[in-house]
Amino acid sequence: MAGTLEEALRCPDQQLREGERITGLLSTGNSYGDLSNFDSEDRLAESGEYHSDELGGPHYYFWSQARLGQVTVAVVGKGSKGRTADDVDNGLTQAISEMITRVGDELQAPR
Repeated sequence: MAGTLEEALRCPDQQLREGERITGLLSTGNSYGDLSNFDSEDRLAESGEYHSDELGGPHYYFWSQARLGQVTVAVVGKGSKGRTADDVDNGLTQAISEMITRVGDELQAPR
């Protein structure tokens, strides 16, 4: 997971696919207990601006990955016209928390 953090530092502007790119990427990482991370062993996040030939931009972009045991889950949100950063963040936070909770239940991990 550390390689992911380093990649954004080396390449803050990235081409996703033809006609889509991310600019100004910033990455953060935290282990269990850091920055209110009380549900996964490791958590990464990247944010920046999403640009699309079709959808315009810049729009808010956020990606997050969390690991519990040998299971890694990830979510990504790309904003659009009429969607705020809070709209995107709220949906992603709910989704990744639910996935990690299900993984913990399945693995019967202590909390």
